[in-house]
Amino acid sequence: MSYFKTFYKFMLALIVLFTVSCSDDSPVAVNSTNQAMSDEIDRVCDSILTNAQVPGMVVGVWLPEKNFTYLKAKGYNDPFTKTPMQKDHHFRIGSNTKSFVTTIVLQLIDEGKLKLDDKLSVYFPDFPRADEVTIHQLMNMSSGIFNYTDDPDFQSIFFSDPLNEKNPIDLINIAKKHPYYFDPGTNYHYSNTNTIMLGEIIQQITKKSLNGELHSRIFSKYGLNNTSYATDHKMPANFIKGWSQLTEGNYIDVSEMFNMTWGGAAGAIVSDIYDVKKWVELISVPGIVSDSLTAKRFEGIQLQGMPIEYRYGYGVFSIVETGYWGHNGEVPGYTSLMMHNKTTKGTIVIFFNSELSSTDHLFFRIYQITKNAK
Repeated sequence: MSYFKTFYKFMLALIVLFTVSCSDDSPVAVNSTNQAMSDEIDRVCDSILTNAQVPGMVVGVWLPEKNFTYLKAKGYNDPFTKTPMQKDHHFRIGSNTKSFVTTIVLQLIDEGKLKLDDKLSVYFPDFPRADEVTIHQLMNMSSGIFNYTDDPDFQSIFFSDPLNEKNPIDLINIAKKHPYYFDPGTNYHYSNTNTIMLGEIIQQITKKSLNGELHSRIFSKYGLNNTSYATDHKMPANFIKGWSQLTEGNYIDVSEMFNMTWGGAAGAIVSDIYDVKKWVELISVPGIVSDSLTAKRFEGIQLQGMPIEYRYGYGVFSIVETGYWGHNGEVPGYTSLMMHNKTTKGTIVIFFNSELSSTDHLFFRIYQITKNAK
């Protein structure tokens, strides 16, 4: 059930890659020219296309301090017709959606309509132990609430009836049947239920749909004209096809197979690489929310027992050594990652049109290539 394990796949792979790189001080063989960096990124991307289960990709690297830009579409949008990938086509960005939803929550806090220490019981009085859970804990994945996508019955229905419309309350009720992973606020566990709850809280406070709030507060206001919130299975015009292997060895076009209400506030947004770049840079600096909440957002909760310092904040995460903050996403047929370095102003955005290989390895290789270039 790889669709529901992206975040942990990302973490495990990065830990391995980071540990290996730290144990070997020899730099990546890249000279000082931007052309050499571009050539090395090309080489790594082409190797992934050749050796991994990735029909196509869109990769963007913007490094203003090095006066370097790399933006390419590689491979195929359709591996059967050999239709090439296009840079400006729409893409499902999965759990990157969480950064949008948590931003609206922070805006509501700035407006005095919500507090970080407000209890979940204010909004979900019948949810077990709701008086022990805070908005802060929902935002940084420390609530301990069960992740509904881990439920076997949910997973069974997901595949047997993929166009079935999912109600957010029904998704929350799935989590309600399961015990907490731990006492609220005592640990970390990535749970889509947290963000589904935040989406419902936004609607309770504003008396408007989450879709409407996303458009008025973010998409329209900040010129994200190619970004939308999916409420069914359909994609906008000019979209990148997503491919999966629901049966061993056979690619299947799953672009419009699943009703995206299953992901909702936790993963239903569609965008393109230009809007995603703009977005991850916007949330990295004060302006879209207040200075104090921007700082709070990026404090993050540190995961224990990791060989590297990793932090998860409010809809964003960081491998601290890299200096990059952002998020990743995976839904059937699509894997994505957006990362921004607030110090160097560098941005890396990666789309794969398959969930069978994660974007994490490519991100870290690009980080190594650009870090070691002199």
